[in-house]
Amino acid sequence: MPKTSSLLYRVLTGDYTLYRADTEMYNELKSKGFGGYIEFGSPMFFVTDLELLKRIYIKDFDHFVDRRSLQLEKQDPHFHFNLANQTGEKWKNLRSRMSPTFTTGRIRRMFSIFDSSSKKMVKCLNDQLL
Repeated sequence: MPKTSSLLYRVLTGDYTLYRADTEMYNELKSKGFGGYIEFGSPMFFVTDLELLKRIYIKDFDHFVDRRSLQLEKQDPHFHFNLANQTGEKWKNLRSRMSPTFTTGRIRRMFSIFDSSSKKMVKCLNDQLL
């Protein structure tokens, strides 16, 4: 079957997922660092450059408050209320409450916890897969 770039066709045939769309966009833009496109009528800014991402998330966060959000309150309330899924004032309020938690010193002190937890998770995944 010939491939088409029609988003409507891909959605109707089940060939469209956010993961697949983001992977394709990343592969297309990784050498450029960033780019834009329209997703379901909304303009999207896609960044592949790590330094630019750091600048957006740390210094210029107040200019990038409304990201793609998924309405998952009933299906997955934990993800629904996560910072990355919030917009507008909810995002600003949650970020201002969370920012003091993630200072460089605090993250450095928590590194051993992250390290041991990630090793446990990798072991668990390996046990499940093998």
